[in-house]
Amino acid sequence: MGLGIEKKEKKVFLNLNNGKVERTSNGRKEQFSYIEGNLLKIYDYERTFNGQKSKYWYIDMIDEEGVVYAIGFGYESGLFKTIVLSLASDDTITKDSVIRLEPYIKGGYTKAVVWNEGVKLDWVVREMPPLKEIKIGNRIIKDDTERMNFICKCVDDINGRIKYSNKVNK
Repeated sequence: MGLGIEKKEKKVFLNLNNGKVERTSNGRKEQFSYIEGNLLKIYDYERTFNGQKSKYWYIDMIDEEGVVYAIGFGYESGLFKTIVLSLASDDTITKDSVIRLEPYIKGGYTKAVVWNEGVKLDWVVREMPPLKEIKIGNRIIKDDTERMNFICKCVDDINGRIKYSNKVNK
């Protein structure tokens, strides 16, 4: 009879930079062409960094060996939005679907191709809700509230398909 003690693995944190998947460990960067596995969840998280609170997005994936990877993005990241719009386009995605994120560089920016079970995904929409201009004092700023609400709804839909229930669209 065993005690059933499981060794808890730490998440491996990744970024998509310079057209590659990057992992930094002990100050050493490793680069990979893609990451592939099953979606566990997509969530937002507020971190304090250098005394400043910032919101980030994470996409957690698990590979066939059970290693959990957390891919981090700035909250308003265009790359994150691209990935979400691609994932939202395929209503057959489940927790068992094999998803591949394949970053590349175009025009000096990191972009990504998203695959589900070997099929390249397109965006669920071609046009996002428009940015609104609002005046605050003498300044005109762009308000992306409707656009971010749309992205949050897409995230909630994807999480529903993979059976993760922590809603980000509050």
